[in-house]
Amino acid sequence: MDKKMLLIILVSIGLMVSCSLPSAKEQEPLSIYVGVTYVEKSLDNLIDEADLIVIGQVDTILPSRWSTFSGKRPNDNQISDYTIYTDVIFQTSQLIKGERNTSSIYIRTFGGQVGQDQMTVSLETQYQINKTYLLFLSLARLESTSDIGHKHYLTSGGPQGVYEIIDEKAMSFQDEWILDELIKYV
Repeated sequence: MDKKMLLIILVSIGLMVSCSLPSAKEQEPLSIYVGVTYVEKSLDNLIDEADLIVIGQVDTILPSRWSTFSGKRPNDNQISDYTIYTDVIFQTSQLIKGERNTSSIYIRTFGGQVGQDQMTVSLETQYQINKTYLLFLSLARLESTSDIGHKHYLTSGGPQGVYEIIDEKAMSFQDEWILDELIKYV
């Protein structure tokens, strides 16, 4: 074996070993829990505050992102300035209040997992694909991620503005309605 070939083999082995060793700059995974409380709102408050009230289904749950420009983890000394969020694409089948230009809307929830970093937000709705919901939604205007990504909505009153529809009933964590009666009330 000539010296040139031996040198190529040694350099290749060196590169493989260095690529498999952990970097001194690797960050430890984060597990963040955020406790949230909401002011209790009446159904009338939810109706008044909502820009949209819609019925439909979650079509897609997009990958979670950090609220940085790149969507990736910020520097360790800046982590407290950022959050992890998850957008869902919601297909509306019925518009009860408001105006929309398309049947697909983006709804932003807070929390999720980016790589090994995880953020859990208490009382945040965990939407499920193909479940039907009646939602009270407000256009995101002032929250920390309002200028990031697509135009999106937040549920009014947090979990109070989310009703899952099962067997012609609309159920939230605090009350239950016959769906047609709730729609008429709104």
